[in-house]
Amino acid sequence: MLKETIENQQLFPVHEHIGSLTSFGFRPDNLFPSDVTPDLQPERTGLVELFFSPYLSSLMFENGAVFPLPEDMVDEKYRVRTIKALLIIFQKTIGTGLWEALIIAFRNLYQCDLTTLMDDDTEILRIDNQIAINYSNYYEWIENVMTKSKTIYVLKPVHPEFLVHALRGDGVKESAFSSPILRVDSLVGFPDEKKILDFGGITQASGIEINDIDSLDKSIEWFFDLVDQSKCKSIKQLQAYYRPISIENVTRDQACQAFREIITARGSSLKVNQKTIYTLQDYTLRRILEEAQKRMLPYQIHTGMATLKYSNPGLLEDLFKKYPNVKFVLLHTYPFVSEAAYLARTYPNVYLDTSWQALQSSAILKKCLNEWVGMVPFMKITASVDATNIEEYYGGQQITRRVLCDILQKRIQEEQIDQKVACEIAKSILCDNARRLYT
Repeated sequence: MLKETIENQQLFPVHEHIGSLTSFGFRPDNLFPSDVTPDLQPERTGLVELFFSPYLSSLMFENGAVFPLPEDMVDEKYRVRTIKALLIIFQKTIGTGLWEALIIAFRNLYQCDLTTLMDDDTEILRIDNQIAINYSNYYEWIENVMTKSKTIYVLKPVHPEFLVHALRGDGVKESAFSSPILRVDSLVGFPDEKKILDFGGITQASGIEINDIDSLDKSIEWFFDLVDQSKCKSIKQLQAYYRPISIENVTRDQACQAFREIITARGSSLKVNQKTIYTLQDYTLRRILEEAQKRMLPYQIHTGMATLKYSNPGLLEDLFKKYPNVKFVLLHTYPFVSEAAYLARTYPNVYLDTSWQALQSSAILKKCLNEWVGMVPFMKITASVDATNIEEYYGGQQITRRVLCDILQKRIQEEQIDQKVACEIAKSILCDNARRLYT
């Protein structure tokens, strides 16, 4: 009963980066083009592009992979040799969640065994060309995989410019299977060697040049007007990659002084103290939380799996108390699994999502869910893959179903819960909780 329920359960993942591949193009800033431009169509996409997805590429590079020049890949013999070399390197990632996800995806979507593909040149070309055909009809391919994986909808983090385009009528193809989560990152500012903080993304979207505290306040107002106009259901930040996720209390006057120091240092040899940068960002993040509080928005926050010292979700505890109407969703969390569980159990406005765990390894996902289910009310757990392409997503959701089934089946065997309760938990984590939280 449980296995069939999980296998047939529809999915509603709330954090997927599908479309973050090199074949969608490049930008000079920190933004993926597919997070900025709706309905973006990729250039030719094959095995090479999937092997160099944002997550898998780091493992490939560590093992000696070199990204080939696109013009060289036109020659079929060269392409086969390159793919064979990459397949050998891919096998060195065996045991990781990404390896497992792609093995599953290619077995079910392409009827192909990636572990033996390097032995057959003809099959390499067939698979590579089939991927290219699928991605040439990109949105049909996504719809096909969504249907096969029983996914009803995904939430996709995007930058403000994406929603500006969407309000003009763009993005019809994407809106058929996804809904945007608005990222605050360009509003908070990306670290930049020359500009100190780069607000280019929000400036390009809004037309507001951020060069003092007044223009920053105006940009924050514009940002949340965009949230309201687009009826965006959630916002998201990734600050854990480059700064503490904790946020200090900062007055407007302190932020104003910090901004003056940053502007003065731009284009000069002056150095800006890191604390000064944090002061301005903390002001912005507090203002964002104030606006999220008014709207009772879910707020996804990247925790763990980044700068270890600064990404412990325990650093957010004061914010949970100060902004009780903000529904804080803790993403990733590893290795702070227990801290995340404690926070979600203790605070009514804290939720947990499994994003990125399955792609790290099924063992990590199992560790997290095994601890969370029982410690945390199951209505507060959602399941995402955090995939950068549709193949990663398909394999990741299959891993998630299997791991969740194993955990709940063991609870049944130990007579902690019965079949009916296990099925209710599974349905909630895979779909129903996300529907309640984001719709």
